[in-house]
Amino acid sequence: MDFFPTKTIFGSLSHALDNPKTIVITKRKAAKLFNGNPIGKRIYLNNDKSNEYSITAVIDDIPTNSNLYGFDFFMTLSGHEPYEGEKLNWLASNYTTYFKVREGTDIQQLEKKITKSYIQDHYKPAMIKAGMTVNEEIWNTARMTLQPLEKIHLYSNDVQTHKIESQNRGDIRLVYIFGGIAIFILIIAMINFINLSTANATTRAKEVGVRKTIGSGRKALIIQFMTESFLYSGISIAFALFFAVLLLPFLIRLLANPWLFLDNLVFHPRPGRLRFIDRCDIRNLSCNVSF
Repeated sequence: MDFFPTKTIFGSLSHALDNPKTIVITKRKAAKLFNGNPIGKRIYLNNDKSNEYSITAVIDDIPTNSNLYGFDFFMTLSGHEPYEGEKLNWLASNYTTYFKVREGTDIQQLEKKITKSYIQDHYKPAMIKAGMTVNEEIWNTARMTLQPLEKIHLYSNDVQTHKIESQNRGDIRLVYIFGGIAIFILIIAMINFINLSTANATTRAKEVGVRKTIGSGRKALIIQFMTESFLYSGISIAFALFFAVLLLPFLIRLLANPWLFLDNLVFHPRPGRLRFIDRCDIRNLSCNVSF
């Protein structure tokens, strides 16, 4: 739990999940389920009283800009298996694992080592042992790739993991599309402004003639027209910012996709290629591995 820094409300995270049957919950779940400090109190998994967990810490609610947003319970894997032999089964892929690498690590070499160790030495033999069909062409091109942690949100549209993780994920393609639309609208607005200024030039020409007659110089006229343009632009920007701030919460709710859930898959076979996606943040020395 020390991997992702978060504020601790009750208890300590240093050894919160060391023992079997221990769990850490968020502040909002603690407030919903208990009154006051819940440390040492028990909760039951899936209403099964034989599956009892002791609360060892309460953390602050996960922020909305976190990859873990939506998770409220963090339980130890010590002494817990979804099914018998799950921890020793190389075909099991139930978790997203984050890990750190040393500074200066050669990521390409690390990818090759993980590919050999996981795919060639363990996953492929496990499939053969289980009697599954192994396509040699695919396995010969299968590889593990590491993805920076900071790119998970926008660059994971083709990675299917837990449905809670998936529903909070963005797509860089949408950023490019809406960014392109915004630039296009801005260009159209600039062209319209130039057209309106040109159309108004005839009327303003008379004004310029009158001003020159009463003694206005070239510099004064330039300053006047530039000042008018800046005032128009400034007022427009102020209105744009006002409406952007006013409508942004509505747009966020509108563009959010709470109904979008992806199946919990961990790799995608493609023609001649089997790609496993891992996530690694070189700058923060952290990786997310999905296998």
